Amino acid sequence: NDQAKANNNNNNNTAILQDKIRELDVAIHQSQRSARLPHVTLSVDPAISRVVEVTGLAEFSGNVDWSSLGLENKLTDDEYLNGLQSGVSGWIGQIRKLTVLPRTTPFPMIRDDNNNAGSSNGADLEELAFWNQLNGELQNVKSQLKSPGVELTLAMLREAKRFVATLALQTNTGLDSATTYARDVEHF
Repeated sequence: NDQAKANNNNNNNTAILQDKIRELDVAIHQSQRSARLPHVTLSVDPAISRVVEVTGLAEFSGNVDWSSLGLENKLTDDEYLNGLQSGVSGWIGQIRKLTVLPRTTPFPMIRDDNNNAGSSNGADLEELAFWNQLNGELQNVKSQLKSPGVELTLAMLREAKRFVATLALQTNTGLDSATTYARDVEHF
């Protein structure tokens, strides 16, 4: 009788353990799916971040009084400006990692038993989640590009006649086309 109770208890523990392992496996699989999208964070130079924080600059008007912000001497500091340019080039690289995904992420059609094109086994949900997540990340990047720190960085580079980085950010990231494509697919 004690032996039967012990066996029954072991079977229950084994069943509970197997259920927990299955739950963990599902959670790991879901996190791997969602982990494929890079999260872009546009890091702003510390001096510019301090100016934004101290002045409470919430919106950027385009007209900048560099001396009142304490940044006038930075406009002629080649080392500082090179650092800003390098930072913007880094932003471009980060953004491109995200904007190439609509063209490079395959979602092959899975054939059903009747050889009709269609998706199964949750592949359609995975694809929908991917496009929703991608659209969200692209919107996040667009929002960051409109932040005062980023706008002030770009204004400083334009004021210092460092147009290469600012033009590349506007034209070479593919952000607009990727956003349009992701939005179209998401709403399809």
